Amino acid sequence: MRRPKVRLWTGGPSLMVKIPLTITFVVFASALIIGLVVIDRNWARQRAGLETQTLALARATAAAGRSSILNNDVWSLYRVLRQLRERDPDGIAEAPVVEAAFVDPEGIVLAHTDPARNPVGLPLGATGDMGRAQFDHALVAERAHLVPVELRDPGFVDAVAPIIVDGLTVGSLLLRSSTERLTAQLRRDTVIVLTFSLGLALIMSMFGAWISRRMVAPLSALSDGLDAVGRGDLHGVQPVSAKDRDEIGHLTGQFNRMVAELVEKKRLEKELANAERLAGLGRFAAGLAHEVNNPLGGMINCVDTLAQRPDDATLVRKYIPLLDTGLKRIAATMQALLGELRGENCSRPCKVGCLTDLEAMVRSEIGDRPITLDWRITPLR
Repeated sequence: MRRPKVRLWTGGPSLMVKIPLTITFVVFASALIIGLVVIDRNWARQRAGLETQTLALARATAAAGRSSILNNDVWSLYRVLRQLRERDPDGIAEAPVVEAAFVDPEGIVLAHTDPARNPVGLPLGATGDMGRAQFDHALVAERAHLVPVELRDPGFVDAVAPIIVDGLTVGSLLLRSSTERLTAQLRRDTVIVLTFSLGLALIMSMFGAWISRRMVAPLSALSDGLDAVGRGDLHGVQPVSAKDRDEIGHLTGQFNRMVAELVEKKRLEKELANAERLAGLGRFAAGLAHEVNNPLGGMINCVDTLAQRPDDATLVRKYIPLLDTGLKRIAATMQALLGELRGENCSRPCKVGCLTDLEAMVRSEIGDRPITLDWRITPLR
């Protein structure tokens, strides 16, 4: 069986285009949305972990510097702050600290991770990188906590841990962590999600093209078959094959049965037309024989009579015109037949003399038989 050729539909967007595009869009959008939701939740989880680590580190650092503040041991405070930067230089295990400072209750710097920009003995708010709002918030803090989001600078997590001895605040630790690593990881995850979504969409578009071809092939063959049926060219209709037993397969089966029934109906109609044509030819032959036999019979009787009495001049004068009329009638019949075959109108008006000749031929046909002929000609008024 010849495999149906798939042709693109020219009346609008073809299924060969719409199905792959729809599948590609749905898969890409679904993969992208799911990926972005996962990234957002992972970002929130990692940011919450960074905030927890920053607060815990602030509490531990404040506890480590309590005795140094009480003893006014600035160098010990610097060693504590230096350990923050040396503990995890890559910022993997703990929060990536970018800035930390010990200040007294008045906000004077006791120790800072960047002593060149934040010297001891000067207010942190005058020269430090932390904003004034964070600094003022730290001076009134009564417990270790994270600085509210509205007071933070973008890209940072700030924590404050007051150092309290016997109910008195002897100093505070201000600690700032960066979210740069989280942002970089977010960008990498976004690129991975986009790449995965595009790759999956490409694969699904190829799958959609295969599905659409599998669906459109029988539909295209059905369209061609219906066009051929509309033109009446049933012999040009090829049986449509469908590999699946779904709605399209059921439709192709119904179409094949319809075409088979139409072919059988056309065959029966052709046979019936042939039978009617043969019957018509039979009726025509019978009529033609009748039209020829009538004058021919009279002519034969005339010839027989003349053969029996060839010396009878009266019969010769009587039957010669009848023979001529009979031959002319046969010739006229043949001429009329040829005219009918050529589609010509060969009918001619009949004069009274034709009827007289016809009467003579009929009486010649009767001959000596006991038949009485009442022949009357009534002219039209």
